[in-house]
Amino acid sequence: MKPYRSKTAVTSGNKSISAGILEDWLDASTNFYINYNQLIACIGQSTNIVSSDKRPLFLGQCPLDELVNVAIAMQTELEILVREMKRLDKKEHQGRRLTSPQKNQKLADQTRRLNRLNQQAESRLWLAGLSPS
Repeated sequence: MKPYRSKTAVTSGNKSISAGILEDWLDASTNFYINYNQLIACIGQSTNIVSSDKRPLFLGQCPLDELVNVAIAMQTELEILVREMKRLDKKEHQGRRLTSPQKNQKLADQTRRLNRLNQQAESRLWLAGLSPS
């Protein structure tokens, strides 16, 4: 069970972000990190699997290419998040600050994207953990 979250704003300097939105983003980011590392470890195990024919390789009941595709999508999303943060930091230094609603919307959008990829990773990892039969 998740702890109670206050919906009050977190204020730092001129920045004001809803605490609930920030906590959701932090949860999604933490899960993203965990899921990505689990995917990479799972994919790394595939180097021990040898396929004697043209059929796709499976880890458990998940095709290896699906695991790889989710890992690539997660890497791409991480690059996008870094670019967005750099762009926002540059705007802050130029004095073009985002309003609180804009900051909240940006974090909420990023959280949705992270959660979508987390769901994909978790479902593929679950399939990979099942017996291949």
